Amino acid sequence: MRQWIMGQETSTELKTICADFISKSKAKAFVVRSSASCEDGEEKTFAGCFETILNITSIEEVTEAIKSVYSSKYSYIIPDTSLVTMGVILQEQIEADYSGVAFSINPITGVNEIVINYTEGACEKVVSGQELEEIILNREGCINLNKKIPNTFLEKIRQNVLDIENLFSMPIDVEWAIAKKKLYILQARKITTIIKKTKIRDKNIYIDSMDIDILNKLDLGLIQNSHKKYMEKHFIIRKQSIEAGINFPEVGYLFYNKRNLTQEILNDIIPDALVYKISINNFIRTIAKTEVLNFLKSFEEEDNIIRIQKITITTACGNVSLTSEGNIYVEYIPGGFGGFLFGELPYSNYLLDPKGNILQSNELIYNKMWKFDEDTKKFKETKYKDFTYNLSKSILLQLIQLALKCKMFFPNTRIEWELEDDKVYLNDISFENNKILDSILLEKKLSEGIVKGEIRIIDNLEDVKAIIKNRSIIPESEFYKTQRSNNLKEYLKKIDIDEAKKYVFICKYAHPSLSILIPYSSGFIFEKGGILSHLAIILRENKIPAFLKDNAISIYKDCKYI
Repeated sequence: MRQWIMGQETSTELKTICADFISKSKAKAFVVRSSASCEDGEEKTFAGCFETILNITSIEEVTEAIKSVYSSKYSYIIPDTSLVTMGVILQEQIEADYSGVAFSINPITGVNEIVINYTEGACEKVVSGQELEEIILNREGCINLNKKIPNTFLEKIRQNVLDIENLFSMPIDVEWAIAKKKLYILQARKITTIIKKTKIRDKNIYIDSMDIDILNKLDLGLIQNSHKKYMEKHFIIRKQSIEAGINFPEVGYLFYNKRNLTQEILNDIIPDALVYKISINNFIRTIAKTEVLNFLKSFEEEDNIIRIQKITITTACGNVSLTSEGNIYVEYIPGGFGGFLFGELPYSNYLLDPKGNILQSNELIYNKMWKFDEDTKKFKETKYKDFTYNLSKSILLQLIQLALKCKMFFPNTRIEWELEDDKVYLNDISFENNKILDSILLEKKLSEGIVKGEIRIIDNLEDVKAIIKNRSIIPESEFYKTQRSNNLKEYLKKIDIDEAKKYVFICKYAHPSLSILIPYSSGFIFEKGGILSHLAIILRENKIPAFLKDNAISIYKDCKYI
């Protein structure tokens, strides 16, 4: 449903209303946030359950942000979305010197004192669960003085908190900001429970990601925000996969204390796994189980939390999707996901009918793949003499069943799969508004349309990846920030881009980071790429034409226009 909403056209009326509001405002940036009927209630606040998007500067960004915030009501956290009425607020953004949250009563201990969590600058760290500085005030004045925030402002915060608490007639938390020596109150709500989420200290505990009720009661620290986004999608996928009998690698959370953590404890977590994919703080790392202990002990925090997933010993991987005619399209490469991530390998493919008959095949010749090395427990680029890699009949039938089962609960999906010991696993799902036409599969087209415009060759993707910090999927709010970042502006200048014009970008392969160039593009030409790749889906959704052409960079290197 969220994907469907994001794919809809914005009405002229909504654009006019937003344009009128922005034109009358003197603010440099705006915030779009939720105002749902279930928020800030007597028993639950649903704090952080819905999207908030900051740093918006244009009409286009506002309208996309409104759709994103509105669609965030379709969340695994909301038990019955039919009972939720969603309003959306567009407001001026305060360019804060300091921002934070103040509680009129200590939410951990219940002590009758004012607790202030704050950070320098805007409130993004406050709402994302990152580590904040803390001040404790008694209700009459200051207990421990603070060097950064002047005492006059602490007194104003204290008095405002007490006044608002008096209006509510119960304990409250207040979101605030200080800008240009002025205090702003951004939001206030009742504290629905005195005891906040439990912090696990001095222990090593592993919890499966399906144990939602337990995880929702625990403080997930720095990974709280990424956990929410991960579970928005993957809880539903795993739940439905388990019910449908689909293989899915185990995922869970390890709460650990680095003084007490041992290799024996790590060995007992997903015992049959040799390699883990780990999310910790702001890092994502694929690492051998035997190296995890030293890696975790390299972090400063005594107590920390990681999301941990079993990595299969992948012998092939790829994508599968149903087509508009009801057939099944499979694209794949031999070996592990390194061939995907680095774009070094082209995709072989099959077009199958639901019974497994091959309607079309394109089995390519390879001279390398990313193979699992038993000694290092890593996937290494390994070179071979020329070979073809075919998927057996039994594997193709598993992929057909995977596509048909997913269709029952996720229509129009692109399914990322991996193969281990002749067993197919679902790795991830991406959603697309429309099914792929069989006709597009017969040609080297990722997205239909006419490519026309001035040429820009992107022969080094490392610069583009650096702008998004090598993330392959960018949440909407991060994409907006990227669009205004100084790094992007410098890169556009480097490749001679006039932001008022559209260009045809010619690239080695279809890496998702290239999505940041969509606002400046009339089309893409790639030397390699999959029809079901992340970027291909994004291009089709944005109606940006793209196709594949061997040796495109060398063919067009001396051309100015196509």
